[in-house]
Amino acid sequence: MQRISEQIIYAGVTLEQFTDMVADKVSQKMRSTADVEKPSQPSQEDILFKSLQEAAEYYGVCYQTISKELDKITHMPFGRSIKVYKSAIEEAIRKHGILSKKGGKK
Repeated sequence: MQRISEQIIYAGVTLEQFTDMVADKVSQKMRSTADVEKPSQPSQEDILFKSLQEAAEYYGVCYQTISKELDKITHMPFGRSIKVYKSAIEEAIRKHGILSKKGGKK
């Protein structure tokens, strides 16, 4: 059962004033929740590899090397392909030492 914390008394205000009050209330709620949760997003300089093959070529390793370590890398399945950010691979390298960057691009 839902409790109503405030009653709306519509008498004495125009529809436009009422909608402005509602919009202000919604805006306040959105600002307070936006301050609480800020999802981490890749930086502007981050690279989105469109496939594991592309990521493997960047790091100078074979596709299977990245594929077998995929459980340690944050990735996004997209249809039949897997997309992964460079920052996610770098994080897995730091945490788990999964790849050697020998021969890869910086």
